[in-house]
Amino acid sequence: MKKRIRLRGKKKHGKGKWFLLVFLFLFLIVYLLLHFLGREITPILLETAELKIESLSSYIANQALSDLIQTNDFSDLYETITSEDGSIQRIDFHSTVVNQLLNTSIRKMIDLFQQVERGELSSSSLSSFFSEEELSCLSKGILQEVPLGLVTGNPLLSNLGPKIPIRVHYVGDVEGNVTTNIQSYGINNALVKVNLNFTFTAQIQLPYLTQEKPMSFEIPLFIQMIPGKIPTYYGGEIIGDSNLYTLPIH
Repeated sequence: MKKRIRLRGKKKHGKGKWFLLVFLFLFLIVYLLLHFLGREITPILLETAELKIESLSSYIANQALSDLIQTNDFSDLYETITSEDGSIQRIDFHSTVVNQLLNTSIRKMIDLFQQVERGELSSSSLSSFFSEEELSCLSKGILQEVPLGLVTGNPLLSNLGPKIPIRVHYVGDVEGNVTTNIQSYGINNALVKVNLNFTFTAQIQLPYLTQEKPMSFEIPLFIQMIPGKIPTYYGGEIIGDSNLYTLPIH
């Protein structure tokens, strides 16, 4: 009898190896592409976010003072001490009035910060700052959405591609103080300028990065002319600062 000879088929290990190599190659390409895009996109996104948050924070600081300015004459905020000849010697702040003023303005700012973070702006004085599209984003906790095409620098492509969300979170404390500046004005008159200074920190949140940005704003409270000559040994200017007042944001 003739023996049948069976030929064994070759094991198909070659296709598995090729598939693994192709997978690793594609994974490496995607990783390098994402790394490159992240390196190129990050500075542009941070710059865009910083400009938006600076503008928003300035608007919030001014908005927090708008009602305060309309309902106060600030005549009891400080006292000007003069010499016998009528020259202005110094400025004394009334600490109780200053602390109340700073407390009210800072608490208003914190309330507006929290409204932005929660996206509850339907009846807020901040709603006019945002477009309808931005208000829709804020309802989802997103301050702004930046199209990926913006990084190309090409106006034709700037609105194309997937949108990257930017969020903002205010952290730490809000610090504030009152600064008074008195300058010679005309003949035997002085011009009083009172400013409120605020310092706080905004946290910029991107999908893959978080960065904190300190913010400082000086907001004019009122300007008033008063009779009185500034002595020459002051150099024609007197500057006074109140104590620093601090409240936590959260």
